Amino acid sequence: MFHSWPALDLDLLLIINRRLECGILTSLMRFMTDKANWLPLLVLFALFLVWWGRVEGPFLGRLFSVRRGRNGRLVLLVILLSVSLSDFGSNALKHSVARQRPCRDPDVELLVEERFHVHGNRSFPSSHAANSAAIATVIVLSLGSPAGPVAMLFAFLVGFSRVYLGVHYPLDVAAGWIVGLSSGMLFWAWFRRGIGRAGLLDFTAVFRRGAQLPHEHPGAAWECLSFETTDGHVVDGFLRRGSGDELAVIVHGLGSSCFMYTPVCSFFMDLGFSVLLVPLRGHNWHPVRRCTGGVDECNDLMGALDDARQAGWSPEVTLVYGCSMGAVTALRSAALMGAHGDRADGLMGIIAHSPFTSFADSARRKLGELRSRVFMSSIPSAVRAGLSDLDIGLYCSLLPADCPVIYLLGDRDMLTPLEDIWLIREATPVSSVLLLSGAGHPRWVYGDEMSVQERVAMGECVRRFRRGEAGEAALVDVFGYLSDDTGSITN
Repeated sequence: MFHSWPALDLDLLLIINRRLECGILTSLMRFMTDKANWLPLLVLFALFLVWWGRVEGPFLGRLFSVRRGRNGRLVLLVILLSVSLSDFGSNALKHSVARQRPCRDPDVELLVEERFHVHGNRSFPSSHAANSAAIATVIVLSLGSPAGPVAMLFAFLVGFSRVYLGVHYPLDVAAGWIVGLSSGMLFWAWFRRGIGRAGLLDFTAVFRRGAQLPHEHPGAAWECLSFETTDGHVVDGFLRRGSGDELAVIVHGLGSSCFMYTPVCSFFMDLGFSVLLVPLRGHNWHPVRRCTGGVDECNDLMGALDDARQAGWSPEVTLVYGCSMGAVTALRSAALMGAHGDRADGLMGIIAHSPFTSFADSARRKLGELRSRVFMSSIPSAVRAGLSDLDIGLYCSLLPADCPVIYLLGDRDMLTPLEDIWLIREATPVSSVLLLSGAGHPRWVYGDEMSVQERVAMGECVRRFRRGEAGEAALVDVFGYLSDDTGSITN
């Protein structure tokens, strides 16, 4: 009976149900409380997450989130799990508590105006409130603004409608919100790492429609240096002048933009280098929106190097740092430039940080046989064929003898195993390997700082290039200690 519940619960119910009565409000609350009305919108939102994968995709994607790199399909899974748990939990509590609805309670029903017909006579907690709160919690935690505030407003209106229409007490709704909030937070905490990463198929979107990354600008200290690629596209590169005469050209990887490499830029600037950031096709600031995985990107780097030469930086004072796909692009570009008589001069050096020797093999090591097949099949066939024909070992063997290469590699890198690097190192005329103990595949983040280990390794690369050599293989431990204990490298 009602006398076992707080009197304030009934007082609030009567205030909301009777004193706020309004024809327009009644129509709105009936619309919000009827699942048949908003369920189609949730289905469309679910299809959106499945179709676009990452919610920052083009068109409608920008309406849902300002956050980047979300895994839309995993967000959908977490929503479904959260709603399932909240619905089960709220219904279990309903049958356990057995509180009557206000519009069904003989002691209360004459005081309350029932404005919406409901089935059943269990009131505490509200399943409508629980399920809408579960959805809102996951969206707020996973997608951010503006999707989060819209979802919170949706959950509030659904819960409020249940009280206004006389089918639940305020305490029922509050308890439902707590159940939904707890369910959403539980599953979000469980899957939050996966939600923060692009999904399997979403990662290949860069080959179809380009990478959806923040379109930031590096700031006033950087000047625009437009260059023409060797296949005729005009691209805006970004140059920051240093105190010395040397130039470091930064070539980014597949899933990142050039501005994520601020830790690398800061390192070279500290050494007096001028720094040139080269946007690659398929990424921000490049007119060609589709990436080829290092096949056509060499046209971008060769064009940038030609422009740097015309601006006064000769190859002898130009160092190229390439990471992952960027390393492949750097190696291939140097080989192709060396094959042309007017570009025969070798570079100061190339730091090839974790280049993949085979894109398909790297995917297989990372994902396993079945998932890698799905991954590769989602890449357009023309791009897939180009990646299959990309023989990195061949291009390494064609590098000029006056262009030393240092392969930088973590000993825990799943995408680029040491045995592959050792093979292409043997094919490279002048090269060496610096192994980073305990490190995996590199992932630079805007605003981060280099670790001591990374600074020592990069500093050793520069020191060797300035001496005109690649040097011997070496190991850099996590504390930055450099040793010639190369047993783990050569074996």
